[in-house]
Amino acid sequence: MQARLAFTAAFVLLTAAPWVARASDGRFPAERPAIGMAPGNPLTNALDFSLVERELFLDCADGGLHRLSLVDAALIASGVEDAAGMNRYRQQFFAACDEAAALAMHAESPLLRIEIIHHVLHERLLQGGYNANATNLATTLQTGVYNCASATLLFVALAAELNIPAQAIELPGHVRAVVDCGGQQYEVEATCPVWQAAVRKYIADLQAIGTARAVSPCGLVAMIYYNRGIDAFNERRFAEAVAVNRKALLLDSENLLARENLLAAINNWALALCDAHRFAEAETLLTEGEQFDPQHAAFFHNAAHVQQLRMQTSTVAP
Repeated sequence: MQARLAFTAAFVLLTAAPWVARASDGRFPAERPAIGMAPGNPLTNALDFSLVERELFLDCADGGLHRLSLVDAALIASGVEDAAGMNRYRQQFFAACDEAAALAMHAESPLLRIEIIHHVLHERLLQGGYNANATNLATTLQTGVYNCASATLLFVALAAELNIPAQAIELPGHVRAVVDCGGQQYEVEATCPVWQAAVRKYIADLQAIGTARAVSPCGLVAMIYYNRGIDAFNERRFAEAVAVNRKALLLDSENLLARENLLAAINNWALALCDAHRFAEAETLLTEGEQFDPQHAAFFHNAAHVQQLRMQTSTVAP
């Protein structure tokens, strides 16, 4: 097991006009006051990192985690900033590690060791049930409520502590784990509490036909930022949604959902500014969006929509 140190430091919905985007979990944004733009370009401005986030992103600069554990990195991405909170969650996780290690000590096969990890995961850490929005690892450890991302992250982290190779695999709208048992690979559905239903032999050519991709530990952490972006999007905190999705993409440039929701946040932010008759800001934002992704049709169509509204407003103004 690894040494344990105390922690110190869219999907686009097309309507007639305008084109409105929604977050990839399908929840539409709540009605909140529109938010204006800060100076500069939100797609290229320097991102704001807390001290512990700086440690995370420096550690992941080459695409891998080295100094931080996967759990530590995920807790930082979840917004845990204080050492006391970090150590409390880490102790909870390592208590589960110790129990799994003790039970697996005399296991007769690698697959039995993996079953023990799965059992301890659900008995000690995932007792609150499944919720599709429960990606935040701190909340999962507090409540036991989980989704596929948080459950798979904890499974992969537990397996690593017991020196069992485990890899997260992303499928459309889902994440699960793949483990190596002496040359034979198995898929483990970490969200399923019943072992017999949770495990099956891995179909290796899933990746070959493009329906799945391997996700690195940094990619799992990126999913936490991406889901924070969904929450910010739904609460019309568009600047924050843009920032956290940019952070997700820094950790995992292949996270297509984070990219889609980054574009959706820019698009809907511009429409919110348009609704507030802040047409110049809306046009600027859409122009910046077009420069970032010239193929995103919503920017082009909504730029025309904003321009039309601006002309109509100026025409009827006294």
